[in-house]
Amino acid sequence: MDFIKTRVIKNFLRAFRFGIIISVMIISTGGFSYAQEWPLKKILIVVEGNTDLKSFSFADGRQLEQLMGHFNTTTTLIGVNQYTNNELNNYDFIFYIGYKLRNKVPDVFLNDVLATKKPVTWLYTGFLNFPEATI
Repeated sequence: MDFIKTRVIKNFLRAFRFGIIISVMIISTGGFSYAQEWPLKKILIVVEGNTDLKSFSFADGRQLEQLMGHFNTTTTLIGVNQYTNNELNNYDFIFYIGYKLRNKVPDVFLNDVLATKKPVTWLYTGFLNFPEATI
């Protein structure tokens, strides 16, 4: 019985110390930090093909869009065939998601990606066109 009491007291003290440490950390950092404190970032997610809910690449884009929702962002999800010239200049970050190995990325998007200074994250396929691209 004494063993159980000793064990309960040790666990309580361990939890109490942990609570004190967390409290000190929160107080020393000035409280909780929320995503709204950071400036809003605009994200463009471009997927292979058309804006089609039945497309696998569009489904991947929707998953990425959900992940971006954890940050202070607004996202736009479109198919690369609906992309217009210089559209990526309206966004802070650009993502491209390909799906099929031999997918051909339209020149209008490819040239904008090569010319931009903004961060572009390229996922999966579509690299085969880069040697043919011209800026």
